[in-house]
This record gives sequence, C-alpha cells and structure tokens, in this order.
Amino acid sequence: MSVALIHTLNDDCLYKMLHLVVSEAPVLSKRSLQSRTSVLAVTHVCARWRNLALAAPWLWTCIRFARPINQRLLPELLSRSSGLPLRLTYYGRAKLNYDNLYESWNVTDTKLVVDIVAAEAGRLYQVALYNIDGDEWYAFWVRLKETRMPRLQSLRISTPFGGFEHELDEPILGGDNPTLRELSVHRFYLSLPNCTGLTSLILKDVQVSPTRSLLKAVRHNPNIEELHLELLCSPIPHPPEIPPPPSYFEPRAHLPSLRRLTIGGETYLMHIELLGALVFPASTNVKLLFDDCPSLSDSLRVDFGELCPSLQNIISTIETLSLTVHRSPWSCDVALRPMRSGLLEAKWDTAQPVTTVLKDAPFGHLSFTSLHHLHLISISFPLEEAQWFDILVRVPTLTTLEIDVRSSMLSSLLIVLQQTTSEGERVSPRLEKLVVLSRRLLIR
Repeated sequence: MSVALIHTLNDDCLYKMLHLVVSEAPVLSKRSLQSRTSVLAVTHVCARWRNLALAAPWLWTCIRFARPINQRLLPELLSRSSGLPLRLTYYGRAKLNYDNLYESWNVTDTKLVVDIVAAEAGRLYQVALYNIDGDEWYAFWVRLKETRMPRLQSLRISTPFGGFEHELDEPILGGDNPTLRELSVHRFYLSLPNCTGLTSLILKDVQVSPTRSLLKAVRHNPNIEELHLELLCSPIPHPPEIPPPPSYFEPRAHLPSLRRLTIGGETYLMHIELLGALVFPASTNVKLLFDDCPSLSDSLRVDFGELCPSLQNIISTIETLSLTVHRSPWSCDVALRPMRSGLLEAKWDTAQPVTTVLKDAPFGHLSFTSLHHLHLISISFPLEEAQWFDILVRVPTLTTLEIDVRSSMLSSLLIVLQQTTSEGERVSPRLEKLVVLSRRLLIR
C-alpha cells in the first residue's frame, strides 16, 4: 500500500511547515473559522499534524484575531502556549468587512478581550490594536494603565478614523515601562508613556500638545533608531520667534543611533520646532513631508539647515538632485531626492497654486551648497519665467541642468538664464551643461 509523500517527512520538516502555515494564516475570525482557513485548520488535517501542533506551544504564541470572537476559543488558544511570551494582535470593530458594512458588535466582545489582555499581561511582549475606535481604546486604556506588563517591548495602536472623542491627558501606559522598545500610534490623541529604552517611535496623524512634551520624551530615549513624526497641527502655547533664538531649542535631543527620521506636518512651525531640537548622525536617512503648509513670507522664511546643523551636514554632501513637479486637478506635488544616495527626501503636497509652492519648495528652506547637477521633471505643469527664476536663483553652484519638460518651456528658461539677480550676478553663473529631454526633442 502506497503512502503519501507528505507522511514520510520527519517531525522537524513538519514543524517548519506548520510554522509557515501559522504565520500566513488569515486573522482568526468568524469568517475564517467558517471557511476553515484559520490557524486551527492545521490541527484538523490528521492525527499526526494535530499531535505535533498541540505539542508545540511556540506555534500558539502569536495570536491574531478579529471580533466578534468566541468567548471560549481565545482562552483555549492562550492555554496552548504554555506560559511562553505572547504576541497579541486585535482587530477592532472599526474594521470593515468585505461588503463595506460594519460588522455586528457588542460590548461583551471588547470586555472579553480586555480581560484576557489584563490576565495575560505578564506574558505579553507585543500588543497591536488595529482598527479600533475610541470606545474600544478607552476600555483598553482603563485596564492597561493599572496593569503592569513587565515584558512588553512593542505597542501599536491605530484607527481608521480621524482621532476620537476621548483625548487622554494621562500616559497611555502606567509605570516606567523599562522594556518598551517600540511605540507606534496612528490617528489618536495621546500622552506618551514614561520610558527610556525606545528604539522606534512612530506617530502618524497624532496630535501631541504641546510639542515640547514630545521633545521631552525623545530626549529621555537617546537610543532611538527610527523616529517618525507626522503630527496634526496643534496649538503652540508660545509660538517661537521666526527665526527662533538658539536658546529656544535647548537642551537638544541627541540621538547618536538614529537611522531613519521622518518629520511631517501642516505648518512650517512644526518642522522648525522639531528639527531645531534634534542632533543626529550624518548617516541618518531623513524624510521631510509638508502637507499643505501655509507659505511663509520672505522675511519669515527659515533655513532648516541653519536651525539643524545635523541636517545641514547631510545636505552639504549632496551634489546631484532630482526635482519633480506634478500638478493634478486637486493638488500640487513637489518631490525632491538625491540621485545617488537616499539620505534625504522632501515632499510637498498642497492645494495651493504651484506658483506659490515653488517659492518654498524645494529651495526656500533647504540650502544645497554643494549641488552641481539638477534633474528637473515638470510635464504636467508649464514652468514660466518666475518659477524658473525662483528655482535657479537659489542654486548658484549648478554646473549641469538636466530638464524633462514640455518643449514650450525652453524659451522661458533661456530668458531666465540671461537675467541677473538682485546682487547683479547672472542666474546660474557656473552652468556649463544644459540637457533637455523631451518626447520630441533631445538637446545636449
């Protein structure tokens, strides 16, 4: 009698297969249980698979589930992990189903999950709460702030909504949280927990008021390797002078291990407050996002490099740069990135007119003192003399200009190249090479 090849595999191979199945299985939910595609399916193949799965507690240490959830199933799965550290992922009631309708919900579902989290707090080293609304988070927060989680290393929270009505003035976790390494929050208004060992802090669409309380938290976590701050505009109790005095940023936050830095916001004041207070290595990858920031007048415009010497150290090494200008019926996008390194990226996304945006983007707040080669792409927006002048007058070190534009823009560019600045110097005085790329034209 022939035997299926899969039954000839040894236990080690099957364990690896089971691990892959468990890691790729759909979220545990009513739908996945009914379709028999959940993690439980590995225990229903045959007696050998079931015995192996039940004898491997590490297979049950990563539990991903969505409500509604069977009240007896979750405790049973937790018991299979035999006291090992747990990763718990919960998808809340804000998650839309496949018909784009809200799934049924009752308070018992949330209370069950909250009670289980509290009961297993000593084993949790990663907690992720996705697609939750304010009521769900408030229920979690009330228990979490009073529950010690001595192994917790990662906390992730997100909601598809624009924040919620419970604006918490107290930290999202109680105690000192010495083991916490990662904190990721998306679209909540929260106060940060007390901790000193963070290596990753990600805040997206989060309002932290005041901003200086955030900087205080950053200073207390000098080992941060990833810092992502996309903040909603919040009132600044005492807006800084423009430009702020150096004493405004003291003491600065020194982050010697920082590898990735992202700063985004709805106002240039937010970038000024955050950049001016940070010190980081020249090897840091920096991304600056400007979301419909109101333009500053020429007298108030600030050079970010002067505020943040660490940023200027990166900018001063950039010799080749790509600039893309794109206009759609709804917005204008300007993107700036080096052509030979990924250390800096800047993006402007705004509903303001392109003519206004180009006064700030890309060179209104960033001084590229070593820039020699600029590749400019603008197909959807016809650059006129004023826009060419705004761009070129701020990069006098250019020796090569490569443009991918409409052929109709060439005349305005050539006119600007013959003009002089207010100091009496010719625009782009060092320009040696002009490369024009067009669907119908190629000039060198």
